[in-house]
Amino acid sequence: MARRRWLIAVSALAALLGTAVWSAGPDAALALVSARGAAAPVAQVPVLPERTRISYGGPAGVAFAVYVGLERGYFDEANIDVDVENVDVASITPNVATGQLDVGHGPSSPGLFNALSRGLPIRAILDGSHLVPNGRSHAIVARQDLYDSGQLRGVEGLRGRRVALNSISGANTIELDLALRHVGLTLDDVDVVQIGFVDQAVALANGSIDAAGTLEPFIGRLVERGVAQPIRYVNQDYPDHQVSFPMIGPRLIERPDVTRAFAVAYLRAARDYERARQYGENVEQVAAALAKYTGQDAAQVAAAFRDGGMTGIDPDGHVNVESLQFDIQWYRDHGLAERDLSAASFVDPQYADYAVSVLGPFR
Repeated sequence: MARRRWLIAVSALAALLGTAVWSAGPDAALALVSARGAAAPVAQVPVLPERTRISYGGPAGVAFAVYVGLERGYFDEANIDVDVENVDVASITPNVATGQLDVGHGPSSPGLFNALSRGLPIRAILDGSHLVPNGRSHAIVARQDLYDSGQLRGVEGLRGRRVALNSISGANTIELDLALRHVGLTLDDVDVVQIGFVDQAVALANGSIDAAGTLEPFIGRLVERGVAQPIRYVNQDYPDHQVSFPMIGPRLIERPDVTRAFAVAYLRAARDYERARQYGENVEQVAAALAKYTGQDAAQVAAAFRDGGMTGIDPDGHVNVESLQFDIQWYRDHGLAERDLSAASFVDPQYADYAVSVLGPFR
């Protein structure tokens, strides 16, 4: 009986301490968890005191870590509701700057860098995706009939042909340019049109385009449907290219508590994604989460993971500043960026660093 009273007293004290610490804020709670030695990452994640809604916008089907986090409940556990919105690339920057979006999932683009050079308060906070060296995540694909006839088996065959890109003045354009330069061509030798990843299959099938720059899991679906075949993986032309990144504007810059909680949930999901990509862990579950939001077949997505076809997401959330600086210079050289800009001034690593301090080392 005495032992039972002792246990009840200890439980009551623990509950009291927990309430007091959380009222002092999530950082204090994390410190207590660390001091106790109860180091399970799930027990350490910050939970916002009030349910908070975040709008997350970007091109359809590319916010992989967000999709995994939604399906695995990581944002829910942080007391965050994430509304995913499909937004074209050109609209991301103004929507983030004006607060129409809390987080924008965007690529490096002239519009973004020109806005930054005019002083708009936007910050890249996490790795959305990057090209894994020697990977097969991003490719130029040729229309099936042109491929079968032998007319278009390599990048050199793109001269005079219509090529679709998700954005005609974004990161995909840089990758296409570098691929063309390997065979002595330039962007002036092709007819580039803008068609979103999810709509490229229809354009290829009806013959309105000859080729497209796309990524997995869309590549696998195009091949499976007999619509197109990859003719070059651009990972080899621009390894470690910082393809996309979540970026925040004034609304979340002024709410670091919300942004930290979001970053932890995001990085938990990114690490699940990377464990599937690097080590084959829980591939089916992660693939099913992506398939729900990309409209692709889950088995095809799982196959892309196993075949080295998925884009990378840094498990520590770091944004590749050197890659962004290269892109800025490319846009400057092509008359698309108004003035020089330091990529380091745009990247804010504090949220990724915070998430790593909570979750610990990857693996």
